[in-house]
Amino acid sequence: MSPHASRGGCQRSWVPFAVLAVVVAVVLAPAPTARAQCTTIDFNNLAPGTVVTNQYDGVTFSARMPAGGAGPDPIIYNPNGSTTSEPYCLSAKGDALGEFSEEYLRLDFARDQTEVTFNLGVRVGCADDDTVQVRYYEYSGGSYILRGTQNVPVNGTLTTERVLVFVRVTRAAGFRRVEIEGGPAGGCAARFELIDDLAFDIDLTAPVAEISSPGGLGCVCYGDTIYGSAYDPDGGIQGWVLERKAPDAANWTLITTSTTEIIDAALSNWYPSASQGFYILRLTVTNECELETTATTVVWLNRVFDTLEFRSPADGAVVGGTVCIDGTAWDQYCTGELAVEYLRVGTGTWYPCDVVNPPWIANDPLGSWNTRDGEKDGDYDIRVTATDSCDNVATATHTVTLDNTLPVALITSPTDCTHVSGIVPVYGTANDANLAGWVLQYSGDGSHTWSTIASGNTPKVNQFLGNWNTTGLDVCAYVLRLVVTDQAVLDCDGALHNQKEFVLCVDVGSSCDVNGDGSVNGFDIDPFVECLMGG
Repeated sequence: MSPHASRGGCQRSWVPFAVLAVVVAVVLAPAPTARAQCTTIDFNNLAPGTVVTNQYDGVTFSARMPAGGAGPDPIIYNPNGSTTSEPYCLSAKGDALGEFSEEYLRLDFARDQTEVTFNLGVRVGCADDDTVQVRYYEYSGGSYILRGTQNVPVNGTLTTERVLVFVRVTRAAGFRRVEIEGGPAGGCAARFELIDDLAFDIDLTAPVAEISSPGGLGCVCYGDTIYGSAYDPDGGIQGWVLERKAPDAANWTLITTSTTEIIDAALSNWYPSASQGFYILRLTVTNECELETTATTVVWLNRVFDTLEFRSPADGAVVGGTVCIDGTAWDQYCTGELAVEYLRVGTGTWYPCDVVNPPWIANDPLGSWNTRDGEKDGDYDIRVTATDSCDNVATATHTVTLDNTLPVALITSPTDCTHVSGIVPVYGTANDANLAGWVLQYSGDGSHTWSTIASGNTPKVNQFLGNWNTTGLDVCAYVLRLVVTDQAVLDCDGALHNQKEFVLCVDVGSSCDVNGDGSVNGFDIDPFVECLMGG
């Protein structure tokens, strides 16, 4: 394109005078598919008096006589009034000023047009009103065929000139030539046709603006790439702008801008200084004719991991069996990974727990650890690590004591199958590294319930446990039981612990009371005699 033609035009920046808009439109068939340029010519780059023919790419100017043949070539003219784009315009009159003009202005375009616009005026005259005829032609088979006319009223006086009437010529099937001709010669009719701000190769199709990724309510990380399209399928673009703002913000913040067309590719990486939250992304594409298309999407900007809570087992808890790691690992709108691991305190190796539930979890098990699988008792760290798709990490660690060993429960006195009576001291051992408590009980005399003799929560090793008062008990066989429980929470059940039980049987009463009647007398020999005689 010639440097004399400006691109990115089709911009109507009229001065504040009354403007008459005239539209000439004939719709017959689909428009030609030639690539649009959207060229605007304001004629301000050439000096007044310069003959204009083909200095501007895409269009040739000439003056024609009504009776046929060429007239004086058009020239650059500086009117004594105003044009839309100051200061110069194009005049059909190429000879001395002040004479009536019979010639008219012709514009031949290099490509078929579907729309051409310009501002129209007259040079000098003595009439308050004049009518200019605008004609447009189709080029077919080597000939120009008239396809439409429009009469355009234009004001002009001897002392004032105005190039302010906006004219649009449109035809969907296309046209190649436009002619602009004033009224007939003679009298005071104004003749000298003037045009300014000629626009042709106009793109009537809006450009494409599309944000393809991230999708609606998608998770966006710091530095993520935003993909999409910013182009015009039948013309060029002035450029595109990618912006963002919070939904309640008043102003948009620029992410990037470019003049390069993008088709289904990376628009930009986003390195926001903004805080986490919802944002609207807006892509605005402007083509060379200043048609705009805007695409928006709402995304979630993820800057931190939202929620990680490690509820159980509590820090310092005693556990055993299958340990349930419970809590919340939650990052809204974004995917991620969850890791649950354990480490024996004093070593440097973390091992994954047997079961790790997929993210995200709210108030439920995060995973479980089977501690019976060869793990030794002792102190362990359990670590929960949540990593979202933006590599934001949250971690929580609890230290627990592993205890899968049963407590020690032993009654050393009285011994099994002995006779006791009166106040019976009971000795034994009730011990564990993580002792919760112990209880000494008895049952007998046809009863199926346990009665407590003594209890405690301090270790006993070959020590006195308690006195069993057998006074008043029926002479009978009784069971003594020592139950020892530790603090280990087993298999995720707060009521289940390691527990050991020791039992023995004793007879309440004298060992000489053979017949069990509660008295030691001569009758106690009877069972012996009966056995001796084979009874």
